[in-house]
Amino acid sequence: MLAGGAEKASTPLGVGGFGAARALSTRNDNPQAASRPWDKDRDGFVLGDGAGIMVLEEYEHAKKRGAKFMLKSLVLA
Repeated sequence: MLAGGAEKASTPLGVGGFGAARALSTRNDNPQAASRPWDKDRDGFVLGDGAGIMVLEEYEHAKKRGAKFMLKSLVLA
């Protein structure tokens, strides 16, 4: 089974909303200074998009083929 998701916040509505809330960094001319989430002089965040996917396999099937377990999920919703 494949499980995944994606998010795209860099739309006109997303950028406009975060901009109106003054949540975005204004250091557009200096990218090295823009994304500094732990710095005391930070001025906002840099908007980005993301995606991820995982391959899920039934426990008994993976065990039968001798797979090396990298993650074991105890609860799935």
